[in-house]
Amino acid sequence: MAIKKEKTLLCCCSCWFIVFLVVAGLFGGLFATFPFILEKFVEKQVAIVPGSTQTKNWITPPVPLYATFTFLNINNPKEVSNGAKPNLTDIGPFYYKYFRNKFNVTWDEDESRVSYNLDTYYVFDEEKTGKLGDPCKHSITTINVPLLGLLLQFESMKKTLIERGEEELVDILLKYYYKDTELFYTKRACDILWGYNDPVLELLKTLKLTDMTVFSLETNHSTNDSLGWSTVRTGKYDPKLVGYYTQWNSLREIAPWNSSAARKLDGTGGYMFHPNVKHDDVLRAFVTELFRSGAFVRSRDATVEGIDLFHYIVADYEFYNASAYPPNYGYSAFGKPGVLNLTAVFPQNLPVFVSLPHFLGADQSYLDGVIGMKPNRSIHEAFLEVEPMTGAVLHAAKRLQFNVQLNRDTNVKQLKNIRKSTMFPWFIATEESVITPSKADEFKKDLLDPIRDIHIGLIVAVGVFGLLTIILFLGTVYSCIRYWNYKKQDQAGSINSRTPLLSATTLLTQTENST
Repeated sequence: MAIKKEKTLLCCCSCWFIVFLVVAGLFGGLFATFPFILEKFVEKQVAIVPGSTQTKNWITPPVPLYATFTFLNINNPKEVSNGAKPNLTDIGPFYYKYFRNKFNVTWDEDESRVSYNLDTYYVFDEEKTGKLGDPCKHSITTINVPLLGLLLQFESMKKTLIERGEEELVDILLKYYYKDTELFYTKRACDILWGYNDPVLELLKTLKLTDMTVFSLETNHSTNDSLGWSTVRTGKYDPKLVGYYTQWNSLREIAPWNSSAARKLDGTGGYMFHPNVKHDDVLRAFVTELFRSGAFVRSRDATVEGIDLFHYIVADYEFYNASAYPPNYGYSAFGKPGVLNLTAVFPQNLPVFVSLPHFLGADQSYLDGVIGMKPNRSIHEAFLEVEPMTGAVLHAAKRLQFNVQLNRDTNVKQLKNIRKSTMFPWFIATEESVITPSKADEFKKDLLDPIRDIHIGLIVAVGVFGLLTIILFLGTVYSCIRYWNYKKQDQAGSINSRTPLLSATTLLTQTENST
């Protein structure tokens, strides 16, 4: 009977131990794979595949976009032509609702990439513009960029005409080159922004040196005019590359840059990034206005409509020259830090450079070269605020100041008396967006809530398995203690029951010996 009970206790202890090992293994496995399960769920939610919430938001962004334009008016054009510093005043910003509609959306057979056409258009927002009102009511004195293009490209154009055997047309070009055309002109803000028939361009078209006659800073594609085919990765197989361009505006690389790394379309469009963004992740975006990719680094945390975000700014090294940061050789960054050289990609290779507004963070010499710049980080810094679980950008401001480098040229009438070299502010363009309360609620419901439900479910499952593991461990310990106690008691009882018999035998033996 005792042996049977001992076996029963041993079997019970073993069963508890085996069940404990199984449940502990399941708990350990679930605990170890918890982050992986959550990441995979998030990655599936944010892939740009047919029918997903992410695709709906990608085609029609839930965050309203606004574009603003501010003109840097020259208050002293005649003095500048005679060597004075430019004295500038901001006129703006003029606000426009900015729409980006994707159409002809087509997936590859394996859904690894998606191609589309993009139609962008602007609608003037009088309410947000405020007292400034209609840009057509404002006159702007600024650089005559088409004329500057002619002045800087004159020798090249002259050579082209001679090579075509049209030497007689050179005289026409020379007459315009030497006529009293001013380097600065005054036009309505709306004409500079949306276009006007420029006499320089009309001349060049007559000479078959260009196809353009209209000069504008922007084009309003309100008639569904396509900007060309673009293709991005969907993230279905590699979530880290979701939204990354493989083709933009029918281009697979930006050929004029100096290196393969610079020519590469390396990044998203800046409206979304990969899911599960970590604090130290560097995000990359291809900035279409700059024809180049750039890096963004996290600077702090932020909150919008109750949603926790990471605040990203442009990495400082993007504005370094090639001496300080050798990869910028690919972008011809050979001057002082703080501006990006777009000469290679701008029409007619005009010396156009981009900085943050009012030369924020740029070399002091740029600020000293003009009057009127007042850099302020709170209103001039470019940033992205990213929801880390999904990689969605819910608050952003792309802020760019376009500048023209003017250098003295004693052989050109319009340039012979200006300062030796000036980085001349031209205009500021921004693109701003912040999610609205109603869209924030939709975002939470469609994306964040399902993710958090899974998160909570996994936490509960881990908790349940953890509690069960503890109970089984205690049960195993209790069962084994019972077994070992019983075994000790059984051994002690056996010894006590045999002691009287041994004593009687010993006494009998002693008696016989004495007899």
